[in-house]
Amino acid sequence: MTPRRPAAAPQVTHKHEERRLLVAETCGRVAAHVGEGLRSSLLLTMLQQQAEDVEGTVRAGVARNLVLLCEADPDITKVARCSLTVSNPC
Repeated sequence: MTPRRPAAAPQVTHKHEERRLLVAETCGRVAAHVGEGLRSSLLLTMLQQQAEDVEGTVRAGVARNLVLLCEADPDITKVARCSLTVSNPC
């Protein structure tokens, strides 16, 4: 995952909605396959950034994939952070 990390971060604010949605979906899909450190430091941060996206489809994708991220991480404090992000009005 290391070589892809630098390529994924700029896509969070890409001008095309489809790219931003792809980032959100990728974060959710890889959550179960990466270490806890990457889930909390990279994936959660990227999704939290995207929770403020102007497009509703991206925000909906973020919400769906935050659920996957929270399910992959047994740490209850991170689950609480996820739920706060989802409940925060966009």
